[in-house]
Order: sequence, then structure tokens, then C-alpha cells
Amino acid sequence: LLSFALAACGSGSDSGALGNSAITVKQALAVKSSETVLVRGALIVSEGTTRLCFAILESYPPQCGGPSLVVRGLDLETIGELTSANDVTWSDREIRLRGTVADGTLTVS
Repeated sequence: LLSFALAACGSGSDSGALGNSAITVKQALAVKSSETVLVRGALIVSEGTTRLCFAILESYPPQCGGPSLVVRGLDLETIGELTSANDVTWSDREIRLRGTVADGTLTVS
């Protein structure tokens, strides 16, 4: 079950995929450009890997649900309000990160 589905936050349109409009993780994975994008999702850090997830699965600690992007270059200190348990750290709110996407990785700028 998904407890935090981000799909409902979008308009369902791909307009604004580049520029100032935040896009979903799923949309970001489809971007075929090296331009900077603003991506929204759920942030989860597990086993040393930071991911921006399309949704969060109902578990404790939470896990990524649906597609996700590996995040590089993010200083977690800039996020604030992170929760940690059992070696997993996550945000209880939607996160928006700006960067470039290539090969399933969002490199934060």
C-alpha cells in the first residue's frame, strides 16, 4: 500500500518538465535533456544511498515505492526536519530538488 502517493500532486501533464515547475520522479526519469529540472518526491537515505522516491511504502522505517532517482551532491544538512530509525533517514514532507538527471541519477546543483 502507498501511504504517500505523489502522483496526486501533479497535473498529469508533462508541460513544465523543464524550468521552474516541479516534476515527478517518474517524469524526471523520462527527461532526455541535460537541462536543469526541479523534481519533487520523498527523500529516503538507506544503506548509504540517498534516493528521491515517487512514493513511500507503508512500513517502519519507510521504503521507496515506485520509481526513484539516486541523488548525488545533496547536503542533508540543508534539508532539515529529517527522521531517522533503524539506519534509515527520511523526510516526512515532499522535497523539491533542482539538478540534472542522467542514467537514473539526479545530480543536485
